[in-house]
Order: sequence, then C-alpha cells, then structure tokens
Amino acid sequence: MMSIELDADMVKSLKARRRNRKTQDILIVEDDRLSRGVIKKTLDLDYQIHFATDGASGVAEYVSKAPDVLFLDIGLPDMSGHDVLNKILEVDKNCYVVMLTGRKDEKNVLKALEIGAQGYVIKPFSRENLEKYIEKSPYIQEKQDVW
Repeated sequence: MMSIELDADMVKSLKARRRNRKTQDILIVEDDRLSRGVIKKTLDLDYQIHFATDGASGVAEYVSKAPDVLFLDIGLPDMSGHDVLNKILEVDKNCYVVMLTGRKDEKNVLKALEIGAQGYVIKPFSRENLEKYIEKSPYIQEKQDVW
C-alpha cells in the first residue's frame, strides 16, 4: 500500500471538527465521472458533498473534511477501496463508511464489511439506497437531533 502523509493536527481534530460543523457532509470517493454526477445530482440539495477520484486523495479529503458519511468505491485506480478503508480506520476508528461497487462481487463486499464498512450499495444506485445509509449514520442522526 502506498504511503500517505497526513497532517497530525488535522487527524487529532477530526472528531471535534465533525461534531462542531453544522452542515451534514458526505465524501464520495469514486473514480467514475458518471457515478459522481449521479450522486451529486441526487444528494446535492440536502447535503454538503465532497469528492475524491482516487484512494490517496480520498484519505486526504477524509482527514480534511471529517465527513459524516463516506461512500467509498471498492475499485479505485491507485489502490483498493479496502486499503483506503484500512487507512481511514487507522486515523478514525469510528468512521462511517459505505462501500460502492459496480460488481456483484460478494467476496469483495464481505471483505469490506469484515474490515469495518457499515454497508454497501451496488451501482447503479438510487437516492433511496444512498439515503438509507445516510440516515443510519450516527453523525447525521446527532446533527438532526441538535439542529
């Protein structure tokens, strides 16, 4: 797995930044432009959406944005979604991650769930499939209770 340098202060402040932010932020790590467009169009009105197109920038964006939900593609150009998930779990063991997959590859999905993903959505996805997981995020629930 490639080495990714992360700002230690940003890592330490992840939980506080997520908790203190009023917006409901979602990070999408997806290399397919069409899929990114569908997600943006589907969720953009209700959530603050951030994108990364590969694993390394996905990890960096996760630390930078401290999202309430991370939708993570299993198949990325520079590293596997499993490697990205492992790296994010190193910096935030309470991350809320849902895998995206175009393949009905049960083995990859099961591996992601074993590593620590909270679920998965098979492409093409609908708003209902994405919303189901967004609503389950403890960070989204917390904000809806407070705000």
